[in-house]
Amino acid sequence: MIQRKGDFYAFRAVIDSEGKFQAVGADLGEEHPKREVVYKSLRNSLRQRFQEKSIIASAIAVHVDIPRQYSPKYTDGIRVHLEASGYSRFIYLPYSRPKVGALARLLGRAPEVSYGDLITVDVPNYVCA
Repeated sequence: MIQRKGDFYAFRAVIDSEGKFQAVGADLGEEHPKREVVYKSLRNSLRQRFQEKSIIASAIAVHVDIPRQYSPKYTDGIRVHLEASGYSRFIYLPYSRPKVGALARLLGRAPEVSYGDLITVDVPNYVCA
């Protein structure tokens, strides 16, 4: 999605209580919901599922501006929040996507995306708290 569109809505993945992996997006009933509403909805539904013991781990991927305090190579990034009991970490993937001119768009050429090194940060549990 970053290569083709330069952006994406947050989506989630879980490992359910039977150990099966499931990836799911969010459908809030709107064509263009606010990104922060999508993220909070995903996070809150995951927390509820963890409390119901229907999942044992979760991940939410979201498009973010990476905080400068982490010294990213690029400030645009993908952040994945991984959680399980006793484990919670943000994993950032910095990237740069050059602007594409009108001719390149007409020819269907997607810009080449450059990626930086992964940045990992321990954070407090929310979903699996």
